[in-house]
Amino acid sequence: MGTRSRVVPYEGVRSSKMNSITIPQIGPKRTDVSSVINSSSFKSFDGKQVTVSENHPQWNYARNHPNEFHGDIGGDFLSTRTYTLNANPGSTHLSGNDLDQYGHGSIFNYSGPWLCQAPEDCRYPPFANSSDSSLRALGTTAISLCAPTNPVANLSTFLGEFLSEGLPKSLGAAIMNLRSFNPKTVAKAAAEDHLNVQFGWLPIISDLRKIHHALRDAQKIIDQFDRDSGKIVRRGWKFKPETSYDIVAASGARYGPWTLGGSNLLYSQTKLPKGQVMLETKVSKHRWFSGAFTYYLPPSAPNKFTSDQVARRIAQSQKVLGAGLTPDDVWNLLPWSWLVDWFVNIGDLGKNLDAKIVDLQVLMYGYMMEHTVSSYKYTLVGPYWLHNESIGPVPPSVEMVSETKRRIAAGPYGFGVTYDGLSAMQKSILAALGITRKR
Repeated sequence: MGTRSRVVPYEGVRSSKMNSITIPQIGPKRTDVSSVINSSSFKSFDGKQVTVSENHPQWNYARNHPNEFHGDIGGDFLSTRTYTLNANPGSTHLSGNDLDQYGHGSIFNYSGPWLCQAPEDCRYPPFANSSDSSLRALGTTAISLCAPTNPVANLSTFLGEFLSEGLPKSLGAAIMNLRSFNPKTVAKAAAEDHLNVQFGWLPIISDLRKIHHALRDAQKIIDQFDRDSGKIVRRGWKFKPETSYDIVAASGARYGPWTLGGSNLLYSQTKLPKGQVMLETKVSKHRWFSGAFTYYLPPSAPNKFTSDQVARRIAQSQKVLGAGLTPDDVWNLLPWSWLVDWFVNIGDLGKNLDAKIVDLQVLMYGYMMEHTVSSYKYTLVGPYWLHNESIGPVPPSVEMVSETKRRIAAGPYGFGVTYDGLSAMQKSILAALGITRKR
């Protein structure tokens, strides 16, 4: 893995110029000019990009030949980047004065950066990327959801649950069995009936619909399953994006926006300021899986009693109705397995194990990817006062962003499974498919 880094420079103005004209009560006018050139105040706005990746020389060839399958030519990848947005990229021209009723005092003309607060008071948010173990768990779940060998219906689990738990209560049973009718008991019974419908009857109806669809289209499903055997089947899965938002006060009352040199000369020092800087925090996470599957289904032969033909029938029945006792079925039939699956994805692991044992399914390539963006946005809200006691204009907000892009690779049998941990049968399957230890 190679590491590359570079500075992401702040592209806004870093210099200012202040023109001060003094009109004394006695004597001539005096003009003073002060400048600040390439101020170091903006170093906190400079960002950085760090990329950790492998070298993939085959990528350019594959990009120029999109209709060919080139196998797995990618690898793990991580890029982190920080950068600043909207921080007043151009010079702002401001004027102010501190004159008495006779026109004596000072007039100020400013040209330069104009921000809601000083750059050193702004900071980058922490990166929001997930841990390796979290991404591997999500990748395992994605594989179990989009694998081409997934059954259209799962008859064995449905029958097992039906035999162990029976039918749910009849609709409206809780209301019908009430002994006393008052608001409290009626509300409780209505809640019980609602749960009975949501977690009892609706899942059964959904399972029956899937079974009906599988039986009605069984031959079509089997024919497609036969056609895809030995071919590359590309599948993907997108998880629901995650977002969070918060806003808090980032400062107390201020005299006004920040300028590079002489801020107090532009704003009133006597009228109570009410402006305040608010910090808006946003975090978004987008995660998805992309992979290319292949599986082997023994071809049809005259002798229906060979081991290959038995395996073929088992695989076909699995595809249509999920029939047969597999590791995934055993797990789903265990009491409270749904509760464990709520916290860990053991059920997904079992589902992937089914594909390995029954369908001889492997990944030609598989990647779990994540894109996160965290931002701190500083905004001045409320009025502040100029020397003439008028309300000053609103400066632009400053947004500081921390972004990550991540990709982790799966092995032929999923995430976190090394070559050394494979069985002899699994290694022989990989060899037959031309997948080497290096892959």
